[in-house]
Amino acid sequence: MKLIALALIVTACYRSHAIPDGALDTTVIDVPIDGSGSGPGLIVQSFDGEVGVGLAACTASGGHCDRPEMNVAANGSQVVQVTSRSVVVYSYAGSVLKTTTLPSFITAAGVTANATPIEPHVVYDEFIQRWIVTATCAFDCVMVSATSDATGGWAGIYLDNYGADPSIHLGYDANGVYLSEVQPGTNPDASVGGVAGVYFAIPSAEMKWTGTFAPTHKNRAANMPIDGMPSVDQNSSKTSGDPAFFASRTCGGNCQNAVGYSFQWIVNPVTWSGSTASYGADQVIKTNVGSTQNQWIYNVPIAAVSQLGSTMQIRPIEGHRLMNVSQVGSHLYGALGSGPCTNSTSCGAQGTDANDLFFWVELDCTTATSCVVSQTGKVSDPTNHLVFATIGAASNGDLSIVAASTGATIDPTILVWTHTANDALNTFTGPTTVIAGTQPDTCIANPVSFASAVGIATVRDPVDPTKLWTTHQYSNSAAPCTWATRIVELAP
Repeated sequence: MKLIALALIVTACYRSHAIPDGALDTTVIDVPIDGSGSGPGLIVQSFDGEVGVGLAACTASGGHCDRPEMNVAANGSQVVQVTSRSVVVYSYAGSVLKTTTLPSFITAAGVTANATPIEPHVVYDEFIQRWIVTATCAFDCVMVSATSDATGGWAGIYLDNYGADPSIHLGYDANGVYLSEVQPGTNPDASVGGVAGVYFAIPSAEMKWTGTFAPTHKNRAANMPIDGMPSVDQNSSKTSGDPAFFASRTCGGNCQNAVGYSFQWIVNPVTWSGSTASYGADQVIKTNVGSTQNQWIYNVPIAAVSQLGSTMQIRPIEGHRLMNVSQVGSHLYGALGSGPCTNSTSCGAQGTDANDLFFWVELDCTTATSCVVSQTGKVSDPTNHLVFATIGAASNGDLSIVAASTGATIDPTILVWTHTANDALNTFTGPTTVIAGTQPDTCIANPVSFASAVGIATVRDPVDPTKLWTTHQYSNSAAPCTWATRIVELAP
């Protein structure tokens, strides 16, 4: 792997994160990364997940068969991966316990699947001992398991009777389950086309069905910031008065295609009073440490990026949103994909790059209505593209970021970076290769869509919260439309 340049913000702060106005030195230092990772314990295990259907079946079925749209969760004994194809239950050793096609899974849960349901998400909510899966269907479906055994029964509901590709994002904490989708609206942080976010907060007790699954308190909030990712907070000590959060970014009216846009983070807290949830106003947060000024410049990812051994290119353009939001205590963690900033006169301290990259952020929301950036950085590669980065936070504060890399010198490969609680602020170590691609990713259209543009989760193991689980796409088959996924357990 070629050297990676990690852009670090040089500060004089420590863990207190207290930075007075004007005290931030925004000089960027490009630090070469040696690729050695953070030690042999980083990758606890990994095994292959679902694979693509192949050219003939993909041509016949359509939908999103050209990309896996994978997500994964674990409960201590089972691992569940959802893709645009299937819901697969694995043992912790990687043995397949049950496989169900996504349409059959939705139908068996008592709701109606459309011909090609897409964009699934999954979590295991340890506070109610239930698996939760979302996907598009006849409307917008939420399916919940009857017990902690994912091979057993499931029941489903329509979240909001909205059927136009809602992309239901999913989070939870000790108090509730949080969901978001897109619907028509006029929020100033909507994307082109007049859509905005619709947020939901359902009390945990109403998700733990025994005979009937019919939550009555959905706590719907319309016209919210688009692409608001609900946080996953696995803190067992959380009280009923502690807030949950949705996080997103400003769009400037053009979320997907903005160029040279000095974006800001947006955070919306959620607080509970019994079964009623209240949403805080949009907090618009500047992106440098201390949130005194804007540091990062968003550019639409390069629409078609090269890969080794094929004229077919990969389309990462939809990597324009936070892939997920992890929460530890009052701190939120996210990673955002971007295209390169190439104009040296306008890139400022961020510097110039040639390839797709990602930013990462830690937001200190100790004061829930006044979050501030406490750490941040840029990760880029001078040779290859980094796409669809997902971040996870272990219970001890150690972080991992997993992303795919592709370019003229490598086939699509899965990489991981780490940051431990003892590392210098604003730094990540890596990358370590989770698994290297051996073939280009090809399918019907050129460029071919890749990974899961609507979000990829990285979550803690509920039995051992120092471990993280995630999944991503790589390529290991020369057969068209035969994408590959990898499920990985990490100990950052």
